[in-house]
Amino acid sequence: MEKDESILELKNNAKAAAARAHADETVDRELQQSIYDEAVDIFGHLTAFADRELLDGKISIRIPTDFIALDADVVQALFPLGNRPQLVMGNEPLYFMLGFNHTRHPVPEEQIKEFPKLARGLLEKGGPQVKVVKTETIHCGGRQVAKMHFISQTLEGALYNIMFYANVDARLLIGFVNFRYQDSKRLEPLAEEIIASYRILVNRE
Repeated sequence: MEKDESILELKNNAKAAAARAHADETVDRELQQSIYDEAVDIFGHLTAFADRELLDGKISIRIPTDFIALDADVVQALFPLGNRPQLVMGNEPLYFMLGFNHTRHPVPEEQIKEFPKLARGLLEKGGPQVKVVKTETIHCGGRQVAKMHFISQTLEGALYNIMFYANVDARLLIGFVNFRYQDSKRLEPLAEEIIASYRILVNRE
């Protein structure tokens, strides 16, 4: 009986800690921080960020230093319907993932801004389970990067997604950051900073 009470107390303490970490006042304080600070609090988890070269040195992006590439079987479980990204990264304590798919589709730099419109049409044809929030084009290191924010529904609940598109080696690169919709107040600004840090390290062909 004492053991059961001890386990219950530990569970209750964990729930209380999680609630404090997600409280508005905690999140508001964390939103004052930047991925360029020495360390960032993400729901109470102290996280360091650094520029990482990925995709065989073709790109760099500033992400948590403890992000690792997920195993192939984990990626397959996350994307059971196919069209799996070549690289998906994350870690256990944090609540978001980052991924890339460097496609074989040739795309001129000037057409990058058109991809969110095309993707939006495809998503909205899928039905009410997807809601596009906004699309925009930014510049990262002097290169165009197009973005699309949308909310999708999964078995575990609503998911907030930011897809981004770029030209790398004259081919379309699709990246994404996603996280639980309920965490979007904290994680959307963080994801925006991560995407803005993105740089292409190869010459345009």
